[in-house]
Amino acid sequence: MSITNTFTKSFANELMQGVHVFSVPSGSSSSADTFKLALFTSSASLDDDTDKYESSLAGEVSQSGDYKTGGVDLTATTKIDGDSVLISFNDLSLKNATYTARGALVYNASKGNKSVMCLDFGSDKGGGGQTFEIAFPNLSHNKAMIRLSY
Repeated sequence: MSITNTFTKSFANELMQGVHVFSVPSGSSSSADTFKLALFTSSASLDDDTDKYESSLAGEVSQSGDYKTGGVDLTATTKIDGDSVLISFNDLSLKNATYTARGALVYNASKGNKSVMCLDFGSDKGGGGQTFEIAFPNLSHNKAMIRLSY
């Protein structure tokens, strides 16, 4: 099994259809979607064909400490920088992690658990009851989880 760092094919298509709402203007009566990050072991198979999160996906880590089955909430941050739209997420700090994770799936819980991206940590991380941390890039012209240029 393997986990690939990639956007999913379905996300690329849905992005062009306006399915995912990462943020809304201040004072808007609508709200941004709820995004989640689910952690997976090296036995998982996550790639660009992973179109949604399902509890039946093989290899999700067991609930432990601050991690709950189905993942943890992410808050998206957006910014326009010159000719680019940048999107990133809040950093995560999950206490009492007894699991070991190899990667993650970011998905949109507001839209039928549609997938956004798969993340490969490069090696197994965590375990031992320590704090499991995931740092997302701060938004700048060359750093973002999602960068669209026009």
